[in-house]
Amino acid sequence: MDDVVYERRGNTAHITINRPQAMNALGPAHHDRMIEIWQEFRDDSEAWVAIVTGAGNRAFCAGADLKTYTPLLAERGMYDLRQDSNRYGFAGITRGLEIWKPIIAAVNGYALAGGLELALACDIRIASESAQFGCSEVKRGFHHCDGGTVRLPLIVGLGNALKMQLTGEPIDAQEALRIGLVNQVVSPEDLIPVSYTHLRAHETLRYLVCRRRRGKKK
Repeated sequence: MDDVVYERRGNTAHITINRPQAMNALGPAHHDRMIEIWQEFRDDSEAWVAIVTGAGNRAFCAGADLKTYTPLLAERGMYDLRQDSNRYGFAGITRGLEIWKPIIAAVNGYALAGGLELALACDIRIASESAQFGCSEVKRGFHHCDGGTVRLPLIVGLGNALKMQLTGEPIDAQEALRIGLVNQVVSPEDLIPVSYTHLRAHETLRYLVCRRRRGKKK
């Protein structure tokens, strides 16, 4: 099976990061594939809403796969590295790739570094009880590069964002719910079904709007 799986079920796009052995971390090739998937979702008029999740129960996405990214970064010059700001951000939707369709993050396990930024770029975040959220870049002398420094304080408030970003300590699902980082916390077995409940609500609304635009009555 592919490391990133994309399938459309009716009007719903389902995206699964399928690298549980690597905590669903993404290497450069996976990043490129995510961009292709998001573009396909954006351009598909029959795909109305998307859900993104990680395979297994340990991680949603642990960010960049440093085993593959670090050697590549060491080979690149400073000018080339700075050009990254003009390219799409980590996993595609974190910077530059605009999609005007709702996206739900079904967060199972760890959402760290770029994985947290991926969740932040989604419109709704549903977390399993085992979910953990963290800005682990600071422990390696980095900071969020793909929207996290902007989105996190907008979502949870400046004080909560600074605590996460300056300490690098992860927070659990209940604390994430308390500060507004996630919309709902559910059991691991209910994560996908509850996420689909939100998706179906949007699909119904979209269907009714389309019918109204065609001048049809209920």
